[in-house]
Amino acid sequence: MELRSTRIIDAAIDQVWALQLAHDQWPTHLPNFTRVVRAADGAPFGLGSTATITQPGLGSLGWTVVRFDEQPGERSFAWVARSRGMHFEASHEAVAHGDHGTRLTLGLRVGGPMGKVIAPVMKGRMQRTIDAESVAFEQWAAAVSAP
Repeated sequence: MELRSTRIIDAAIDQVWALQLAHDQWPTHLPNFTRVVRAADGAPFGLGSTATITQPGLGSLGWTVVRFDEQPGERSFAWVARSRGMHFEASHEAVAHGDHGTRLTLGLRVGGPMGKVIAPVMKGRMQRTIDAESVAFEQWAAAVSAP
């Protein structure tokens, strides 16, 4: 199963991207995150980076970045986690939109033997969760850019 949520955010791509990488602040601003702890290696976030993320309904999972790309006007990363016969891949993509906006697309792919069983039952709830996350990023960007 693959889900996506896209929003046009009235903020520059650099600002939206900075929020995508501000993992330690996600629990304060995003409703679906209780705790995010990056590996204490001191390296900048990028390919191979790891974090333990605690979310309602999922508990704590270890996530590893498998794709990371920063190009002018387009930035993205994807990370994966495994749990109880399920495989998750979450993606974050920010693309410059117009003169001052950003198109933010969040994605979630769920697979694995248990994922195939659970995904159809949980699809609606998972979509609402991703939609709430994209709205929260939009609101956070507005709060950061407010005078």
